[in-house]
Amino acid sequence: MSKKLFFLLCLACVAYASHAFAQEVPAKSGEVTFTDAPVQLAPAAENTSTLVLDKSKQFKLGATAKVEQNVRPWRAPRKAASASIASLVGSKTLMPKRTSGLVPAYNTTVTKVADDSVLISPFVYTDVSIKAKVNETTGEISFPVQKVAEIDGNTVQLCKYDAKENVYSVTDEVKGTVADGAIFIEDAFGFFVTDGPSKDAYLNNGLFKYAVLATPNATIDDKKVSYDGSMTTANRTVTDESTFGFVYQVANNKARALHIPAGSLGYTDLLLNLNPDGTVSFDPQTLYTVSTYGDVNAYSFTETVGSDGAIKVSAQILSPVEATYASGKISWKKWLQASYGTYKAIMAMYDGTDITTTASLTFPAKPTLDLEGEGTAESPYLIKTAKDLASLVYLSKNDATVRSTTVTKTVNDVEYRGVFAGKYFKLANDIDLANTKEAISPIGSTEYMFEGVFDGDGKTISNFSIENYAYDYCGLFSEVGEKGEVKNLKMANAYVTSLGYNVGAVAGRNFGKIDNITLTSPKVVASEGYNVGGVVGRSYGPVSNVTVAQAYVRSLGYSGGVAGALYGSIFNANATGTVYGTGKQVFVGGVVGLVSKANASSPAASVDKCSFSGSVYGTNSEVAVGGVIGIMGNGAVTNCAASATVMGLSASACYVGGLIGSIYTSTVDNCYSTGYVSNPNTPHCGGLIGKSSEYNTSTGGSVVTNCYSSAMVVTGSTESTRGLVGTPTYITLGSGCYYDAQIAAVTADNGKSTAELTSGTAPEGYSADVWIAEAGVYPTLKSLPADFKAASSAALKLAEGDNVNQVKNNFTYSTANDVVWNGVKDKKYTTDGGYAYKFNNGVGELNYQQYTDTVFVSKGNVRKYVILNIAPMPFDGEGTAENPWLIRTKKDLFDLSHIANAATINFDGKYLKQVANIDCEGDTLVPICKDQYARFLFLGTYDGGGYTIDNMVVSTVAFYDETSSTPGNVNPKSDDSYNYGGLFGNVGETGVVKNLTIGKNCLFDTFSYGGAIAGSNLGLIENCANYGTVKTYFSEAGGIVGDLKAKGTVRSCFNGGNVYAGYTYAGGIAGKSTSATIENCQNAGDVAAKFLNPYQAEGRQYGAGGIVGSAAAGTKLVNVLNSGKVSSCKQVGGIVGAQVATAASPTKVINGVNYGIVVSTDDASTGGALVGVNTLGTFENAVYDKQIQKVGAVGLANVSGITALKSADLASAKVALPDSAWTKADGVYPMLSFAKDFALAKLQARSVVKFVEGNCAAYVTSAAQLCNTADVAWSVKTGSNFSVAGEKLSVTVPAEGAVSDVLVSAADGYVRELPLTSLNGKILDGDGTEAVPYLITSTADWKKVSDFIASTGFDFEGSYFKLTTNLDFTDTAFPVIAGGGKAFQADFNGGGFTIDNVAVNATEKTDANYGLFGVVGAEGCVHDLTVGKNSVINAYTSAGGVVGALYGVVYNAKNYAAVATTGTISAGGIAGTAYEGSQLKSCANYGKVTAKTTNAGGIFGASAPSSRVAVDSCANYGEVTATTQYAGGVAGYASVYAKACANYGNVTAVTNYAGGIIGDALLPSGVSYSFNKGEVTAKKAYAAGIVALNVVHNNATPFVIDSCYNAGTVSVTSTSGSLGGVAGNMLAGTRISRCYNVSDVSTNGSYVGGVVSRLVSNATVFSTITDCYNEGAVTGTMHVGGIVGNATVTGGDSTYVARCYNLGTITSTNEKNGFAGGIGGTLKAFVEDCYNVGDVTGAGKNVGGIAGYNGSQSKAMYRCFNVGNVTGALTDVGGIAGAGRFLIYDCYNFGTVTGTDNVGGILAQPYTGQAASYAATVADSYNAGKIVSEGSNVSTVAAAYPGSRKFYTVVNAYADTTVNALTAYDLASEFGKPIGKSTREMFDQDGISSEFELQTACYPSLKVFADNPYNNFFVASVLLGDGDTFENVTKPISIGALEGVEWTVSDNLSISDGKVYAKVTGPATITKTTGKITRTYNIVVAEPTGVSEVTTSKAIAARYYYSVNGVRFAEKPSNAGVYIMQTVYTDGTTSASKVLVK
Repeated sequence: MSKKLFFLLCLACVAYASHAFAQEVPAKSGEVTFTDAPVQLAPAAENTSTLVLDKSKQFKLGATAKVEQNVRPWRAPRKAASASIASLVGSKTLMPKRTSGLVPAYNTTVTKVADDSVLISPFVYTDVSIKAKVNETTGEISFPVQKVAEIDGNTVQLCKYDAKENVYSVTDEVKGTVADGAIFIEDAFGFFVTDGPSKDAYLNNGLFKYAVLATPNATIDDKKVSYDGSMTTANRTVTDESTFGFVYQVANNKARALHIPAGSLGYTDLLLNLNPDGTVSFDPQTLYTVSTYGDVNAYSFTETVGSDGAIKVSAQILSPVEATYASGKISWKKWLQASYGTYKAIMAMYDGTDITTTASLTFPAKPTLDLEGEGTAESPYLIKTAKDLASLVYLSKNDATVRSTTVTKTVNDVEYRGVFAGKYFKLANDIDLANTKEAISPIGSTEYMFEGVFDGDGKTISNFSIENYAYDYCGLFSEVGEKGEVKNLKMANAYVTSLGYNVGAVAGRNFGKIDNITLTSPKVVASEGYNVGGVVGRSYGPVSNVTVAQAYVRSLGYSGGVAGALYGSIFNANATGTVYGTGKQVFVGGVVGLVSKANASSPAASVDKCSFSGSVYGTNSEVAVGGVIGIMGNGAVTNCAASATVMGLSASACYVGGLIGSIYTSTVDNCYSTGYVSNPNTPHCGGLIGKSSEYNTSTGGSVVTNCYSSAMVVTGSTESTRGLVGTPTYITLGSGCYYDAQIAAVTADNGKSTAELTSGTAPEGYSADVWIAEAGVYPTLKSLPADFKAASSAALKLAEGDNVNQVKNNFTYSTANDVVWNGVKDKKYTTDGGYAYKFNNGVGELNYQQYTDTVFVSKGNVRKYVILNIAPMPFDGEGTAENPWLIRTKKDLFDLSHIANAATINFDGKYLKQVANIDCEGDTLVPICKDQYARFLFLGTYDGGGYTIDNMVVSTVAFYDETSSTPGNVNPKSDDSYNYGGLFGNVGETGVVKNLTIGKNCLFDTFSYGGAIAGSNLGLIENCANYGTVKTYFSEAGGIVGDLKAKGTVRSCFNGGNVYAGYTYAGGIAGKSTSATIENCQNAGDVAAKFLNPYQAEGRQYGAGGIVGSAAAGTKLVNVLNSGKVSSCKQVGGIVGAQVATAASPTKVINGVNYGIVVSTDDASTGGALVGVNTLGTFENAVYDKQIQKVGAVGLANVSGITALKSADLASAKVALPDSAWTKADGVYPMLSFAKDFALAKLQARSVVKFVEGNCAAYVTSAAQLCNTADVAWSVKTGSNFSVAGEKLSVTVPAEGAVSDVLVSAADGYVRELPLTSLNGKILDGDGTEAVPYLITSTADWKKVSDFIASTGFDFEGSYFKLTTNLDFTDTAFPVIAGGGKAFQADFNGGGFTIDNVAVNATEKTDANYGLFGVVGAEGCVHDLTVGKNSVINAYTSAGGVVGALYGVVYNAKNYAAVATTGTISAGGIAGTAYEGSQLKSCANYGKVTAKTTNAGGIFGASAPSSRVAVDSCANYGEVTATTQYAGGVAGYASVYAKACANYGNVTAVTNYAGGIIGDALLPSGVSYSFNKGEVTAKKAYAAGIVALNVVHNNATPFVIDSCYNAGTVSVTSTSGSLGGVAGNMLAGTRISRCYNVSDVSTNGSYVGGVVSRLVSNATVFSTITDCYNEGAVTGTMHVGGIVGNATVTGGDSTYVARCYNLGTITSTNEKNGFAGGIGGTLKAFVEDCYNVGDVTGAGKNVGGIAGYNGSQSKAMYRCFNVGNVTGALTDVGGIAGAGRFLIYDCYNFGTVTGTDNVGGILAQPYTGQAASYAATVADSYNAGKIVSEGSNVSTVAAAYPGSRKFYTVVNAYADTTVNALTAYDLASEFGKPIGKSTREMFDQDGISSEFELQTACYPSLKVFADNPYNNFFVASVLLGDGDTFENVTKPISIGALEGVEWTVSDNLSISDGKVYAKVTGPATITKTTGKITRTYNIVVAEPTGVSEVTTSKAIAARYYYSVNGVRFAEKPSNAGVYIMQTVYTDGTTSASKVLVK
């Protein structure tokens, strides 16, 4: 298993484990597989001529502690001449290594400028030169800090920097060496601004790890592999490339090669190993880093080629690349450069590389163990030098004489041999490895673990360094075996980094003993691995007496200051420093990341007397972070403490605790935590423990006693225990558990004041033997180090009533134990105090400023801090509900802002009330609770009291000034441009803002997420109004709130102001909402996403809604009204601009009303009266005025739940809106009752124009009535063709063309404008009526219609057109009708004529929706029309033969044209894209359809979810291709109901999802009475005869496939699989019924089903397959079934398969796990009344007659039988089921069952678990099939592997012992023995269950299959007379005369009355036949049976016909299908045969 798949642990609390003890992290797989060709990335921009500063400021000025270790040019002793300046002068090549890892090359010149100095020019940059001093004697070169440039007044200097610490120096020189005419700069360096406002900035691309200036000494030749497209042999090309390079030796066993090609990115370097045997190799190593992809490493690789030519590349990530070296030439074969983290990709591949160099390389000699001493305890080997250590390393890996041959198996089943077993070593000297030339790597290996004793004897190993180790298990020792011991060792400045798992300074993994270890300043990092600790990565042996000071530990997870993961005990371990975890399953602890038992039988884990001080961080997902332990399980924690900053930086499954992050099944006693514990985004955060959980409640969970926390806790928990435990499930807080309520800012259970906890009296139960309690400080543990006790117990005491979130009074602090208190000012520690307080002899004195101050206390390396929100309130009142703080003035309001932001006060639980109108006089207010990440939230209640704030400016955006190249443009990089602007920045879940009005003179200028009341809201905003202007220059502008987050509510709010977004999503109430509620709200203002600033180019804007710009999943809008104007380029809706939901969480609009204007300037199809674009949103009782403009309900579509009303009907007291929220009256639009007195709302409601029928504001031909003229002043702007007189709007219709005006209504200072248009649409002969339609008689007439719509936008709604002749556009440019975003809303009758030679080539990126018609609207209809075969229709997006975008109806249309999209998606034979409400009926496509990317359909290409496109009686005959995915004979990707449709054409998806009818069926969809006879191919995965894929549906709206069949060829050409005869990958909510497949279904991939590839249910939504059958052969690798390949359930018991059968052969080819079954390969379903006839064969295990496998909870199977032979090449083979938790009742098997072991006649392997829900049962069943196996676990009925017999029962189960004798296994069965019966006894075996019936000479037969011919054939048998045998027949033989079974006999026998008689003696035969199935019984007649005459011919009495489901017909059926014909003869016998009716 790849380590990147991650590992399951015992952590029940995060639901990713199911065991009681922790499991191993899986070992890293040795290879990573790639199937995609190398990516082609553009090299980074390299501008060396222009100097540009990078101001990201990731570095800071400081002391560089040490130089980089990765470059140490080493050579044999040099002569002085080799370092002479003369040898350096001249042209050189500069090769610097960037921090990215790339190594560019520059030409430069070295010039002598003094006797000891040189000038190098240019140096990287064209205008940069640097000077250096050369010491010719020592060979050293130094570069002083020096000015290199001046940029914008900033001086740039060359500085040394430390990449590890991110600091640079202005005092340290950059140093290097010179040798043989080359300069080696060994220090990392960069070009920094060291002073001024741009301090810490550096030159672009100006950071380097090292550099070499030399004359190239090597040629590098490589064979580069590239692909023209996918990785196939046909596409593979090898190109010879050559470049220069430079090779030099850096250690006695290392050399470096510079200028190695790095694909398209440039060049890099490579570190080579020089081996003692004279060979060269290199380890996997990080070469460079690429944005998005991460680290790129070097590996060897192999290739495998599939049968289709596809190439699979396997990188060997744990193996070195071997090379040869001879005569200066280094050569190696296949290698690549690749990343395999989050994004797996190959950057470059090479078939081989040769480096030919003149460099002299010296290979090391083989070390020998030449140590003083004898290796005994009394005389240990003495380690004195670095060479001695290197010899141990080499010999442990290469010398067989120091290796043991005995294999040891560890507690976790790891096998190894010891190295240096029984030998003793002692460190005799301190050893400094800083500049060693020795080869230092881990001692030992995974296979050979160290088993000696290494005694450090108190000596120190300094500067131990292993960088970028390529393999797992890294440290001084790779692994310490069970008998190994490391003790008494000190290490200073250890630096260990690895690409692998299990890393520690001392050992990667330990099974032995580690004791008395001291580490100072270790840095241990595994950038791509887990299990990393300061001392040991993972330990099973004891770790004790450890001190780690100032550690830095980082990995993906399982990180600890001492140990990454511990499966045993740790004692007296104390650490300080920083510990990080950044991956997935991030368990991080100050001491240990994870603690648990090694396995179920291991002793409990223990952690005792341990402490940590410093910082512990975990980020990403599945995080458990603790001050001492990340996650603790199955053990005890005692006498431990943390004084730490503990932070989980994730909102997903994140557990943060001051002591322990997550705990289960453990005890905690005598422990405490202090410091700062934080994760406000999760409830699983507590002062002591983040979360407690338990997988098995019977254990009682965890127990905590005698523990306290004095930590500051920032948590999302609301539990009363959060001061101690964030989520307290399955935990008992026993006696003595407390927390400091003032520091934790929590007042709840177990809370005490600081004074109580520092009283000097220990809490009850705190033993004096364990604890120290002194007055003024917190209790501490005696066992901990002195500095830790001093700092951790130091107390800061707040005044009574204060807590850290609100400090109003002076505080005191303890000064005992010589602790040091510090404040922070200007980012510096100070003993004076902070901004709002000062230290004064134990008193923190406030200076009455508001500020969030940090207070530190420390002793030595131990420290902690607390954050104080110091904010003495200047308001009247007390902040309570009864006596709120009063906001009276502008000063009060601005003070509120300052206090909130300066002191980070969230006002949790506090009340504020505005008691007057406030004029802000144009001043700018900083948002209250400003935070651009929306983490700092207002949690109080602000009551506006009905008052107004006016003349206020809120600005959260900055602009470039005149000195910039783009003055006036938005500056997004400025600190003054930030998200979430409004009066409040962010309102939290408990926050409330109410009863407030924002005046019209207010301006909110914001960057993104801007709202008048709040930038974001999680709480409640109620009864507020905005009349100001809100602008966001980027996105999400809302009149009330910018971002309405999950659970947030806006209620009874009104917007009358202007709301503008400069890019996306403007809403009158909210810019964006997600899972939120808006109720009783109105927008009356102008809302637009429009151009505001060049920051976002004009024309890009989209997404404007009257209420919400973007409504995401779960949003609910109830009683909402828009009466204002809403506009943008596209996606514009009166209520919502873009509504995007999911099936599980739809958006809802209930009682939504729009009578405002909607303008979608660039795309009319996305401008809707209610919603612009909609995905899975739902509507209920929504209405709009359809006469004020021409738009649909959603875009151009009419949608269920939305009603379009005439103006007069909407302005009526009878409109159906609830009286509880609405005020209604005749002649007035409905108003929300709360706003009925608002002047603007009143005007807009009274601005009613009653147009005559057929007229609207966009098409006025008759006078209209103006309402409410007494209250409203009406006028028109120009008065040319329109005029107003009294209550009448008059119009003069123009003679031709169109005229426009604006109707103005005004009242109370407000104005509303309504655009008016009048036009003359008579442009053709005819009247445009149904009786006298407009006639199109020529191509010129067609063009007239096109031109008129294009120029006027008139859609001809209600008009009729008729084509009177064929049209030929051979010599005429074809003009599309209703293109360019216009719509056609008329009826077009093609008259049965053809339009041919059409050429449409709309291939620009903006060209969408093209066909004969561009857009046919909801009222439009096109019919009786043919598009000719000489036509071509191409569009960039959405191309259709008849229509590009269909909202209306197309019927009786044919297309022969070639249709294609040239840019993106959606090509269809009839329509490109179809929308909700559209219909296609009786249409056919014969043309070729091609989608450039996705969504190709024979009838239409695509629709959005919830469109419900209706397709009836349509057929496709053309070739349909999606160049990537989603191709279907009817539709490619759609929400569609297809009925009576057919596909005959070839359907191809070049990657995934090809279906004969639908490629991907969206919610909701269905298919009925349809078939496929075409060839359906997905070249990668997912193909099916009817539907390839669907999305999750629901029980109320299931996805139904009914009465469909496949007779075509379906295939998947790659090994990815997923192939179904009828359906492919079907998700929850699928119902498949009455479907069948008659074609073979075969692929080299998995998930293959005769009917369904894969069927899924979930806990709440079920899926079913009923009354289906398969006749074709089904073949695949795994999960192969006659009906379904894999039927599964993700929860509950909701997958159902019934009344299905299979006749085809089933074959799985995977040689490990076949999962093959006659009905289901994997069948996690409730199954009943199914049977299998076909043979089932598996090359691996898990093979069954009905089901191959079920690995989920127990599933029932009723009344099923199998008669096919079942064969498995391995184990787990059963007649009914192979392996799984089946409950099998009333089933039987007649097939032969063959396997190696675990073979059962009914069930082979139960896989039962540890609970009854994982039971297996075989009951009331029998087996009469042959068992063939030589295994030991073989049963005639039910077998089980010994480990799988719990909860397994076999009861009332029978075996025919005539066929098989009971096996030894049967006789010894412990869970229920089968009952053995002979065949004769089986015939009489009554009482199996009530489901069976008995008949003469028959096995017990299931009643439900009484008429089933296959059942009857096998059940029916022969019954010999008493005492007879087949070899000696003396009596008449009874036969099973069942329906459908024909009996025949040899000539010497006769049949009469259900018996066989014999006339003469001798051999004879009796044969039974059903269809093609026959069986002959051979007998020998010993005596005649008394009949004198043998019947030789028979007369037919009658014939009957049956369906395959047993339905009887009176006569031969006429419908096509397969039937069973039963013939009844006059002698009473019957026969049966299969009949195919075509």
